[in-house]
Amino acid sequence: MKLENKGIDICAIAETKEKGKGSTRYGNYILIYSGREKNERATSGVGIFINGKWKNNTSGINYVNNRLLQLTVKLQKSKTSHIISVYAPDINKPRVEIDTFYQNLQRTLDGIPKQDEVIILGDLYAKIGNETIVGIKNRFHEETINDSGEQLIQMCALNELLVN
Repeated sequence: MKLENKGIDICAIAETKEKGKGSTRYGNYILIYSGREKNERATSGVGIFINGKWKNNTSGINYVNNRLLQLTVKLQKSKTSHIISVYAPDINKPRVEIDTFYQNLQRTLDGIPKQDEVIILGDLYAKIGNETIVGIKNRFHEETINDSGEQLIQMCALNELLVN
């Protein structure tokens, strides 16, 4: 598996098109996924590949919906980490769908203890511009900023998150 060849232990994926929720083993990796209901057309879907060596360090999975999945894992002895796999609606989707995504992401973040580490991985369809915002983002040489980018910056400011 390419993840293993590259030495990657954890990888978020978007647009899995998996149905339902659960996990599947692929060699030394476990894919944890959250998708649409089994009776719906297979679209979107999120997942997290995690190397099996971390299986016993995993303490929780929150299958939020087909666009958000949270994995709680101890990556360091003294710190709990929450890895959130995201797949935001693209900018052509109705505004209400995009707003609902960010509301669900905020609700997920609200449920995480402040002392824990948060890592958000995936596709946010966000262009965040070139302006440096201290404590939130550095320059990314991205000329434009879109609505999703503005929402992402606001969410990062509210939750004391850094875009890397």
